[in-house]
Amino acid sequence: VSEAHAAGALGPVPPRAPVPPVLTDDFQRLRDAVMPGVPEDVAAAALTSWAGVFGLISFELFGQFNNVITDLPAYFTYAVTTLAHLTGLPTPA
Repeated sequence: VSEAHAAGALGPVPPRAPVPPVLTDDFQRLRDAVMPGVPEDVAAAALTSWAGVFGLISFELFGQFNNVITDLPAYFTYAVTTLAHLTGLPTPA
């Protein structure tokens, strides 16, 4: 995310909800540690997306997609693309 932001590759995304002021210090620590120079709302979206990736993996490992999703590779591609879009990362057309 830091590299995409620095390269100007982050695209427009739907308006994000503002980060609650109570989380400002938390997101500043996150940005200082792994996303220097990234705006607060982008860091918040990136963390949410990263948590979403872990959620997808957890659902797969514990069978939560069984009898719900029949084409897991297609769903994973869709879900990860959606999470990337939330962050503003370039996604395939």
